[in-house]
Amino acid sequence: MLFRKEQPELKLQRSEIALTSEVYKFNGTIDCIADDVMVDWKTGECKDEYKPKIYDEWKYQVAAYVYLYNEVNKTNINKAVIVAIAKDKVAYNTYEMDEVDIRGCFNDVFLSCLRIINYQNRQKQLAKEKKKNGKLSDGHEPRESTIKEKVTS
Repeated sequence: MLFRKEQPELKLQRSEIALTSEVYKFNGTIDCIADDVMVDWKTGECKDEYKPKIYDEWKYQVAAYVYLYNEVNKTNINKAVIVAIAKDKVAYNTYEMDEVDIRGCFNDVFLSCLRIINYQNRQKQLAKEKKKNGKLSDGHEPRESTIKEKVTS
């Protein structure tokens, strides 16, 4: 692999580490830890570009993985590298994240997205419960929408 050939000083220590955050309630699989740096491998196509693109969504995911790894392992990793390896030519691209970048991506974006996902999941669960037995999880009868009441009045 071209990346390993050009980065021989990077010592890969652990890989494919499945973890669960008890604090934030999410799971993830860390691709690699190397010399106190988190490395996340991605693949993509270059198409007409010289090297594959690094997507913002990848940055948010890696930031979450850094927090996850540090929580579970009681460490303080504060650097990460995203390595995008091309599928359609011999090329790669990297994006390095420092502590400030990781903290911003985690707090400003990832946690907000996690709250949205958790809310949507709670709403789906409530809808299932309502459909199943005509009652909400708190034992109350479901109430018709006030919008519907106003329309029919």
